[in-house]
Amino acid sequence: MRRSVIAAGTVLALLALAGCSSSAGGARRSAVSDSGGATSVLRAPQGTPATGTQQRVSIGPARIITAELTLRAKSGADVAKIANAATDMVTTAGGNQTGDRRTEAGSGTQADLVFKVPPEKYPAILDRIAKLGKELSRSAQAEDVTDQVVDVDSRVRSQEASVARIRTLLTGAHTIGDVVQIEGELAKREADLESLKARQRALDGQTSLATITLHVRGPKAAVVSPAKKPRGFVVGLSHGWAAFTAATTWLLTAIGALLPFLITAGLALAAATAVRRRRQSRHPSPSADPAPASAAAS
Repeated sequence: MRRSVIAAGTVLALLALAGCSSSAGGARRSAVSDSGGATSVLRAPQGTPATGTQQRVSIGPARIITAELTLRAKSGADVAKIANAATDMVTTAGGNQTGDRRTEAGSGTQADLVFKVPPEKYPAILDRIAKLGKELSRSAQAEDVTDQVVDVDSRVRSQEASVARIRTLLTGAHTIGDVVQIEGELAKREADLESLKARQRALDGQTSLATITLHVRGPKAAVVSPAKKPRGFVVGLSHGWAAFTAATTWLLTAIGALLPFLITAGLALAAATAVRRRRQSRHPSPSADPAPASAAAS
């Protein structure tokens, strides 16, 4: 009996381990790099529901490209001409203008514009815009977010499959209590899915087009230099608090991950202890040997 209880506890622990491992692995399934620098991710075929049948689709590097350019115009009137010419260049290349702020002040006239352009055309467009006036400053950067794109895509697919499973359970519910409980879990998972999809759309918008911010200044317009990063006690305290909360979050996550194993092990140990005590109560140990008869007679 004792061996059976221990074996049952071991099986329960293994099942819990398998369930936790599959749930954690499904959320971040899949990012392997191939020889071309592309990344592959498991995706369901287009137009099909999220099920266990998925196919591996290879995607190229995903980057967030941003550039900032400041030009000096010869006169206040040239500020508008440069801004309009830059807008025409971007539109002709298949891009669009997402921001336009202008201030008329004679020789101090200035304009600030934001453009979205196709990444493959971004270097040529930036160079062409730079030739419209006297270039004062230029900065550009490209942030590789391929891992984030793959991770979010994988999590969206896993969450869609999870929502589908909960909906299947809801159709088979027979009591009001079951329906209420399943609907609550379904609402939570659908909210998580919408949050992931919003993140997915944001990444897609950031990586599908490069961003060019153009500043055009008249002859006497001031050029604002980039602000320096703040420093000091308050900034350090803010960073330290952020690090502390992040560490606390990771610690609580680890405790939550270990809790099912601890509970399973505790139940198995309690069952084994109960069986051992029951066997001892049924078969008490023999009492001490009686005293010799000769000693009793004396």
